[in-house]
Amino acid sequence: MNTQNHRDSTAGLFALGVVGILLAAGLVAGRSLEWPGLYYDEAVQARPALEWATGETRASALPGSHAVWVGGRPFPLMTQPYMGGLKSQVLAGPFWLFGPDVRVLRGVTLGIALLGIGGLAFFARRAFGKPTGWLVTLLLASDPSILLLARHDWGSFSISLLLRSVVLLAGWLYWETRRTSLLWIAAFALGLGFYNKIDFAIFATGAGVALGLCAGREVAGLIRQNALAWAGACVAFFAGLGPLLLYLPTIFERPSAFGFQGEGFEKAQTLWTLLDGSHFHRLMEHGGLFQRIGEVEGAPAGPLVILFAFAIAFVVFRWATAPSQSDPRVRCGRFLLFANLVSIMAFLALPGAVRIHHALNIVPFPHLLVAFVLVDLATLGTDRVRRFVPRFAITALVVGVVTLQVAVYEETRHAFAETGGRGRWSSATSELARELRGTPTQVMSLDWGLHEPLALLGAGTSLDEVHWRIPGALRRTGSWRMRGNEDHLYVLHQPPFDLFGYGEPFLEAVRAQAPDSYEIRSYADGRGQSALVTVRFRTPHEIVYDGRFSVRASR
Repeated sequence: MNTQNHRDSTAGLFALGVVGILLAAGLVAGRSLEWPGLYYDEAVQARPALEWATGETRASALPGSHAVWVGGRPFPLMTQPYMGGLKSQVLAGPFWLFGPDVRVLRGVTLGIALLGIGGLAFFARRAFGKPTGWLVTLLLASDPSILLLARHDWGSFSISLLLRSVVLLAGWLYWETRRTSLLWIAAFALGLGFYNKIDFAIFATGAGVALGLCAGREVAGLIRQNALAWAGACVAFFAGLGPLLLYLPTIFERPSAFGFQGEGFEKAQTLWTLLDGSHFHRLMEHGGLFQRIGEVEGAPAGPLVILFAFAIAFVVFRWATAPSQSDPRVRCGRFLLFANLVSIMAFLALPGAVRIHHALNIVPFPHLLVAFVLVDLATLGTDRVRRFVPRFAITALVVGVVTLQVAVYEETRHAFAETGGRGRWSSATSELARELRGTPTQVMSLDWGLHEPLALLGAGTSLDEVHWRIPGALRRTGSWRMRGNEDHLYVLHQPPFDLFGYGEPFLEAVRAQAPDSYEIRSYADGRGQSALVTVRFRTPHEIVYDGRFSVRASR
């Protein structure tokens, strides 16, 4: 009884400590949620959530998205063929309660990610011991890459992290208890992870291959002993996968589905800056231009990437020199080593997966490996006196790592809070949305990055991304045409932020018209650089694009 009470007490203290760490992380990351400006991929799943919650259709649907009408409202089913509408479904409730505020959006995704870290803490405690559970919680909850992507969630990272924690925790508890319900929960969460976004395969491949290499016989034995339970797990997995199976084949119809030449270097750069925590700061310095993050010099960085490399070398050495390969610590280290290496290889091999939200699918394996190795180092020594030195050194190291990671986060937050964001993350989008709110304006986006933020922020009475239609019209008829009037407002980017390159050619065609027939306005970011441009014609007109833009008066 006393032993049981002691276990309950230590479990309660651990839970209390984890909650305290997560609350501290929430206080650190929950400030200045309104900055920087709303990014397109943050809003792309938020706007369908708003429309489902309120029944108000604000804009044209994203190409490749799917919804079903339930009770006269569009229920978001798929955001893209490779990404389900799970995030939209989760956000609908908060938007219905509190409205479509940017702080609500970012506060919810941050909270979901912190719940995921909590689940990973309990998994680490059960699987690797309480000290590893403490350390991995501290490393995850202070990691600037995780906190910043949790705030400014794109690629539906936060929900993915939570589902990974459910898969690992429920899967481990099944391993310990053989309770079938836990296996089914893990399988359902695994399916939901894929439905949330197909790049969940990076995590699943790392965990699955590592489990097969380290405990394949045990898993095979479990399947043979209880085939019915595992058949039910397959049903649960496909139930979680849901409508993704129906729409996934269409991804192969997309020309960008198989990546691009030279993406290996960009992936390596993404992986390094993810682990050292500098990625988001670099991204902000160039206004969201991922391809230019390597140009930033002196970006604040933390030491996790160095510790991760050391942890890999340490586990390999320990594995090679261990007197018994069946030692539980050796087996745990081997699992974490394989999980890291395989998930990294899966990230490198997945075509088109070059961004930080793809690379973060390797989490939590790097943090678990580092925490596991630090605990091993802290237990070096044969008696209490000799163990004091490594424990003191590891404690000081952990304090230093956490402090540096928080410092990287703070420097990044200060940079975008001071400027309001730049380029595709600029608060200029919010400024334009405020001006247009309640007006009869029909907003026509001529570039990526503008439509979804403006729609979520309530700009105009009608919004459309016309740039999606231009390539198809060129293929069909050789030209794209549209008629407009004084209520039409054309919104675009200028270099270097114009993804499709329509900005400057369109402005040249506009400036060729009579000066009193149009109005051009530029909206600057916090550093005075043009973030977006609007064009409004004062008369009815027709715009033609056949490789070049031309504008003519119409009746």
